[in-house]
Amino acid sequence: MESTVGGTSSRRVPYLRIILRILARNPNIKMGERREIYDKAQEQLKISMGNMRAPLDSELQDIELRILRQTIRLLEQDIRAGVDVWRAGYQPAELDALIQKNEQAKINIQARRDLMVIRAERETLRAKKDGDYAALIQTHDETLEYMDAITNFNTSLAGNANDAHKHTLRSIKIIWALFIHNFHAINGDGPFAFIWLLIQPMIMLGIISSVYLLVGTHYILNMDVPTFALLGSGTWVACRMTIFRVSGQIAHNRVMLNLPMVSPFHQGITTAILYLIVYMVSIALLFGIGRYLGVISLPDDILTAFFYFVGMWLCGVSIGFIFGVIIGVWPFFARLTGAAERSLQIVSSVFYVTEQFPEVYRNYVLWNPLSHGMQLLRGAYFHSYPCTDAKPSYFWLAVISLACSALILEGWFRRHVQPV
Repeated sequence: MESTVGGTSSRRVPYLRIILRILARNPNIKMGERREIYDKAQEQLKISMGNMRAPLDSELQDIELRILRQTIRLLEQDIRAGVDVWRAGYQPAELDALIQKNEQAKINIQARRDLMVIRAERETLRAKKDGDYAALIQTHDETLEYMDAITNFNTSLAGNANDAHKHTLRSIKIIWALFIHNFHAINGDGPFAFIWLLIQPMIMLGIISSVYLLVGTHYILNMDVPTFALLGSGTWVACRMTIFRVSGQIAHNRVMLNLPMVSPFHQGITTAILYLIVYMVSIALLFGIGRYLGVISLPDDILTAFFYFVGMWLCGVSIGFIFGVIIGVWPFFARLTGAAERSLQIVSSVFYVTEQFPEVYRNYVLWNPLSHGMQLLRGAYFHSYPCTDAKPSYFWLAVISLACSALILEGWFRRHVQPV
């Protein structure tokens, strides 16, 4: 006996035809014998539905049996009423309506199941998002204390604004709390997120530094090329990433500004410190690996070199603040930051020193304080390098000027920015 799911009434006619074909073998049988045939037909339908490749569930099986029973009921009524059920094209008058009603019931069941699946998917997605959010905000107990202190900060503390010591300590606590929050946010992306954060700049620096080896140059003004390239590219990449990350925090990440006393300054400094640590560790690892392989030389004055590296980082932080404020006021500037960064890279002595140029062309580069900082860094690293063009006074004056400009712009931006 055929059983089709989701068909039309024309596909249900075989139920009637099969019953009639069985009854036609002995048209004059009594009602009791017909009832036995009807019962066997129902049992056979149950067996057929159970043996299907995709067995029907109980609800759909009940609908199929209901269709068969109603077909039998209508047929039996016509037989008792003396209707000629053997004529060609015979079909009970109410059969189409009954089948349509049952088919609609099946459609309703399927729609209800689809809705349940959609709801289950939504609940799963919502649970996943809730889990991700819970993992994102899960922090150390000490961090929670800091964040609680920040959120409970009120205007009554404004009377202590003249107490510089307390103000400094409070800013340090806020920055530390945001630092731990950022650390957990990065770690929440996956078990290897923080490791990749360290490895990614190492790969980038290794690729950039290998260009000099392909050229075949071994020394530049008494500086071995591998160390020269890694020092320049590493310092610039650290400065560049600080610019982009800090500007992004200032311009776009305004969620934390809903916490009282959290300002764009705190967010920018926190991000800058995080990436300073990341690139210091990455560069140190690359220098250690290079030294182990015998291709990298050690610094002649590590403290002074580190001093100038931090100076370059401060320039990146200040430029990041300035770019972030500009983007916050004029979002289109975000499309120009890449071109601005590349232009700075060209005139920042990343892949050269000005002593390689004829003297008449050096001023085209030496106006840039980043060029002075890069060459002073190399001069501290290599005592054999005669750093005659770069001036420490010019560099540090530029660092202070950039920092003051960044703080002034950040103070103005803080009064006008709206949290989200």
